[in-house]
Amino acid sequence: MKIDKSIPTYKSVQLAGKLTVHNGRLVKIYNSPALLRHFFKTHCKDGDSFTETLTNKKPKRSIEQNNYYYLYLDLISSSSGHSVEELALWAKGKFLSKGITEVFGEKTRIVKSSADLNRDEFTEFLNRIEDVTEIPLPDPKPFKLGLLLDEYGKLKIEQKKKYSKMKAKGLPK
Repeated sequence: MKIDKSIPTYKSVQLAGKLTVHNGRLVKIYNSPALLRHFFKTHCKDGDSFTETLTNKKPKRSIEQNNYYYLYLDLISSSSGHSVEELALWAKGKFLSKGITEVFGEKTRIVKSSADLNRDEFTEFLNRIEDVTEIPLPDPKPFKLGLLLDEYGKLKIEQKKKYSKMKAKGLPK
């Protein structure tokens, strides 16, 4: 087999580490700085170009979890009379509040986005909503199936009928 010398070949190394704040700046701390130094000494020279790829290893909530959240808010809505938007704002303000600041002379709540929660934090967020409202989380299994849009709609209608008979507790009037 003849090798085409005009096609560049690359040496790569994968390194893991953590990001941390040092002197007010976010910096990378490699798990194996010796491996990084070895790679540089062995495969690199002055003037070489490189590409660095970083992957955040924090497991974000899935699209399915997001859809399930809004389904749950819709079910709470049917038993509380509040809109899904009102419930989403209420839940973020109640459970994701990071404090209060003053902006233009007015007190303003600092709220973390629910999109920034990882899977475990998001599950805890849903459980806290359930504890306060006393509206049970629906069984997620049917919603994880590869349902057609019509099947999903029918399942949602069935759930809404069931949940509209419940009365939510702990919500603002």
